[in-house]
Amino acid sequence: MLLMCVCFVCMFSAWAQDLMLLTARIPEPNNSPDGMNISVGGISEVAEESETKDYLWEFWSFIPENFDNPKYIDVDVGVFGKEIACLNYMFETSYVTREKPIPGDPTERTVIKKQSVYNATRNIDKYFKKEVKNAQADKNRIIQDYAHVLKVAIALLDNENTESFETELANQKKDLKAQIDVFGKVKLNNIY
Repeated sequence: MLLMCVCFVCMFSAWAQDLMLLTARIPEPNNSPDGMNISVGGISEVAEESETKDYLWEFWSFIPENFDNPKYIDVDVGVFGKEIACLNYMFETSYVTREKPIPGDPTERTVIKKQSVYNATRNIDKYFKKEVKNAQADKNRIIQDYAHVLKVAIALLDNENTESFETELANQKKDLKAQIDVFGKVKLNNIY
């Protein structure tokens, strides 16, 4: 119980510091393509002055910085390396759950959370695997982009107000590169 209280105090103090930093700046209007000012959690999204990238969404991420946990030992490394394999494992276990509709019934029902995000991420996975097989593709850039896509997809489960992101992702359903760009417009704040 004491450990839980200490965790809450640490989390709220970090949140308060971030809130003080956000309120110290005067937010400028975020000009999105449709003319709407997109906000997350009631705070208008403002990019840092030193950053050149304009972010439309900002989400909190609970992804560990390293994957030394014993549950990641049996993860198949695959084409992209250990980090992507562990992120993909986290993604699959977070989004897909199997439950029994009636106790005692041997059949299972598969439930997929945030199906539009899940489907987009799976399609991007297939696209990046094809790109890695292409000898002219930059593998390091692909790994970096795919890691960001997986981190955003995992972070979306723990955040509220993701409807505008999911809507934009659904609007770009036919164009995978546009969907990757939508994921690229997300800024992640890791709590670790």
